Amino acid sequence: MRKLIHSTILAGATVLGLGVPASAVTISVIDWSTNLTGNTADVFAEGYGAHMPGGASWSGPDPQVDVPPSTVPRSYRSPFANTGIADSRDFFAVGGVNGSNGAPSPQTLTLAGSGVGSIRLLWGSIDVFNEIIFNGTESVTGDDVMEVINADLEDPITPVGAGTYNTVALIEFSLDEAITSLTFLSERDLDVPGGPDMPAMEFALAPVPLPAAGLMLLAGLGALAALRRTRS
Repeated sequence: MRKLIHSTILAGATVLGLGVPASAVTISVIDWSTNLTGNTADVFAEGYGAHMPGGASWSGPDPQVDVPPSTVPRSYRSPFANTGIADSRDFFAVGGVNGSNGAPSPQTLTLAGSGVGSIRLLWGSIDVFNEIIFNGTESVTGDDVMEVINADLEDPITPVGAGTYNTVALIEFSLDEAITSLTFLSERDLDVPGGPDMPAMEFALAPVPLPAAGLMLLAGLGALAALRRTRS
């Protein structure tokens, strides 16, 4: 499994003479693949889907996409496209034509409590017009993520005419402070008949871990099953 790390300076200024960034987001690419034939996101991001962190909330309509279908042309495309789970794994989409089956752009995910030190998400397909804003100030674009991936390639991936890289990546983001919110944007006027077209930003989050009580319950059930097998 690959892990590419790149610290991107996103806001503020460098302190003169010290070379210390005023603020930054660290982009760690855990693994990635094409989202065309040969997509392996179902392997390196097994279990990811339309999962909500405990206590988190959306600023507007829930952007969960219920599949099938996993892909609607010019609207959204599953991060698991061209895998065996594409039509069975829900995900999130912000943007798309009129926000259909996916919420209009932008949408903010506010985390519970004091936030988290880092967060992982499966992002795909990565588009040049996709953007995530952390805590309302720090911005990461699709181009920023592809810069990290391309740094490890002899032949860098370039976007096709529609502004997509046809790439899906499992990424960990971290700041020099707790992450309390993520705003997802995907806005581009492709000048198509009938009005603006906003191809979606598609992503999936890690499964929500069971609370301690749930883990204890599972452990207890496992112990009972073992006891029954021993008695029999």
